[in-house]
Order: sequence, then structure tokens, then C-alpha cells
Amino acid sequence: MNARNFAKKNDLWIIFFWIWSNILFSQNIENKLVCRIKNNFFEKISENEEFWLFKVWSWTILWNLINILIKDNFDLTNLAWFPSTIWWAIVWNAWLCWSEMKDFLVSAKILNLKTWKYEEWKNEDFEFEYRNSKIKKIINQNKNKSENNFIISSCILKIPKTRLNKEDWLKLKLTRNLQERADKQPKWRSAWSFFKNPYPHFAWKLIEQIWLKWFKIWWAYFSWKHANFLMTKEWVTIKDILKLRNLAKRKVKDEFWVDLEEEIVIY
Repeated sequence: MNARNFAKKNDLWIIFFWIWSNILFSQNIENKLVCRIKNNFFEKISENEEFWLFKVWSWTILWNLINILIKDNFDLTNLAWFPSTIWWAIVWNAWLCWSEMKDFLVSAKILNLKTWKYEEWKNEDFEFEYRNSKIKKIINQNKNKSENNFIISSCILKIPKTRLNKEDWLKLKLTRNLQERADKQPKWRSAWSFFKNPYPHFAWKLIEQIWLKWFKIWWAYFSWKHANFLMTKEWVTIKDILKLRNLAKRKVKDEFWVDLEEEIVIY
């Protein structure tokens, strides 16, 4: 609330993020208020034999929510690969193994930074697509403006209830998913998955096939562990990162006639 009032008073654009947020900050973010928030809050608001409804604060860490829900035999373990908050899971429409965030979202409370009023959005209002939503499109279109910017405050999730008592199995499944992610994805500095997978291709495979895996432009390089992770060292500049991005897009286009699209947001 204090951040909102300060931003409104000083005509600033708010950027909220958590430690893993699929965001790349450039060296020019004047007139913006950058807020890192950590919060975990959710409550059950209704239940029946088929599903329960939960009200979840948008900055709840997704895998913390998954861990807690396992105790009541709710299976959201497929989404454990997305290492961030409910906010970013909604904005990016987190997807894995035929499960998407849109499959569980009923509605969300949204702060409109143009009117400074709260709005209630239903699932269809988000216009979900593969790893995309209306809010993400607006962020990409209005990086230098304050109008048409939205902040998700909380949401209602509809989560199916299983009749089987399988808490131990779900814990094992979650552990395996997290271990598989750790085995396949690097832990060093990155903005997480850099490009969308251009169906039916995989971005990492295209980057490998044009021999850019581990290729460096000064202190920016594609990870040897997962080629769709653009990694950085301490002395990297935004110019190095964008040069490597442009090189990958150009070579993939020349070789395979495929357009790579960024999955991350660049401010």
C-alpha cells in the first residue's frame, strides 16, 4: 500500500518482482519504482467433493503453495518447474506437462495503475495463450509508459480434489520434478527461460543446432546445461546480452526459417 501511494504521488511506474521473475533489467529504468516482495498467504474459501476454492495472495511462492496443498492430496506438482510466485505464474501462464495456470484460475483482484482502482478479472479476461496473457502483452507494449499497467493483488484458484490418499506419492513426485529441474537447468545468474518454444520446435534445441550453446559475447553466454538460458557474469552489460539475443534470433531465422520470441520481459 505504501509503495502504491508513493508511486501514485510521484507519477512512477511500479515494477514488482521476486527473486525468480523472468525479468531482465536494462541500465535505464528511470521513473520506475522497483519493489521486491516476499509473502505467503492463502486461505480456503469453499469446498465440495470435486474441488476446493482458495484465495491466494499473488506473491505467494508457487512451490510453497504446492507443498502445503500436498497434505490435503491436491496435485499441482506439474507446476513446480515454475520457480516463482503466483503473480508470475498467472502473467506467464505457467505451463508444464499439459497443465497450465489458466486451468486453475477462477478470478483475480487487479490494481489498475491508470485509474488507481481495483478491478475484478475473470479467467477469460486474461486472454491466456501459450506462456502469455493480456497483462504480459501490455507490459511488453508499454515499457516506457505508466498507463494500462496492472498489478495482480490476489486470486481465486479452483483446485480439483482427489479422493485417493496419496500424500507420500505426491511428495515423491514433487521431489522428482524439482530434482529433474535442478539437473536440467543452471543455477547461475539468468533471466530464466529466455525464448518461447516455437511450436513444434524447442528453443534450446535450435540454439544448439546453430552451435551457440556456450557461445559468449564478452560476459553473456548460453548455458552448456540448457541452451535456452542466457547466462551472465558480474561485468556483463545489457548491450552484450542484446547482441547475443539478436545473434541467436538471426541465425535461427536464417537456418530454420523460425522466428524466436522472447519469453522474458526486458525493461
